[in-house]
Amino acid sequence: MADTAGFLLLEREGLPDDLRWLAEKYPREIWQAHANIHGVANMWLQRHDMFRELGGMLTSGIGDYPEGRLNAPEFARWFAPRLNHFLGNLDGHHMSRTIIISRSSPGPRPV
Repeated sequence: MADTAGFLLLEREGLPDDLRWLAEKYPREIWQAHANIHGVANMWLQRHDMFRELGGMLTSGIGDYPEGRLNAPEFARWFAPRLNHFLGNLDGHHMSRTIIISRSSPGPRPV
């Protein structure tokens, strides 16, 4: 198994060196004007905003059932499709990111 110590989000103190180099070379402020970045950056930023919004909705919704604002069938009807949407998009997001990174990285390609 690969060493993942540098990628534990809650335990790291900053970006790994290769990502810090990219962040310094291409600061967020220039993305909109950069010919090769703006479209892709907008797409990823919109996806991350969607995940934050959906995550907030799910977190709020989780409290509705124990607090009595929804009964069990109402909660299930509300929660299940949103959770499925969130997880499906998250899986697709990570699959896309993996494909993009693997195509841009030197060396053998994953099968």
